[in-house]
Formats: sequence, structure tokens, C-alpha cells
Amino acid sequence: MEPALAEGETSEVTVTATDQQDNLVSGLEIKYDVSITNEGPTDEEYQIDGDSYDQNSDDHLIGETEEDGTITFDIALPDPVDNGDGFELTIRGNVLDDRTIQEETITYSKN
Repeated sequence: MEPALAEGETSEVTVTATDQQDNLVSGLEIKYDVSITNEGPTDEEYQIDGDSYDQNSDDHLIGETEEDGTITFDIALPDPVDNGDGFELTIRGNVLDDRTIQEETITYSKN
């Protein structure tokens, strides 16, 4: 992810799908679930792949991996973010030809 997640900034995330033998997997649908923590006075909205979230939301399609097994999307953080607020993003792929893809998690929490 570049640059690292920071308030008021947009970061580009690249997901690379591989199977258990580390072969690149193209044509794999990549989805995400997002869990929002919003306990401070500000109702922050986090932008993920062009959509805005201020509460939990599941099963969103990013798209399919390219020939090189990658797919790219953006995450934009609001400014400011209250202490203790943030999100957990779980990225997963579907099962393709009996191959399972490991989930990845991206977390941001302001301390």
C-alpha cells in the first residue's frame, strides 16, 4: 500500500491473488467487508474503492484480478479522525477451480 494510511490522504492498495502453490490467479473476484469504529464526536466517512462508508458494510465487489493476478483500488481517510476511531477492511477472493484464497485484513485506528 502506498502511501501508508494517513488522515486526509489517499492510498493505493494492490492485491495479488495466488493459490497454495504461489501461482498467480487471474479472473478471481475480489470482495471486501468493512467494519467501522466511530465512537468519537465526528461521524467520519472512509472512502474505499470509490464508495463512502460511515458504518459496517459487507460483500462489496472490487472486480476481477488481471492476467498478472493483481487488482488495485484506493482507500481515502477523512481529516480529522477522532481518537479511537477507524476501520477494519477484510479482503477476500471467491473459490476458483477448487482453489481457496487467503483473506487479508487492513486496519486503521487512530490512537
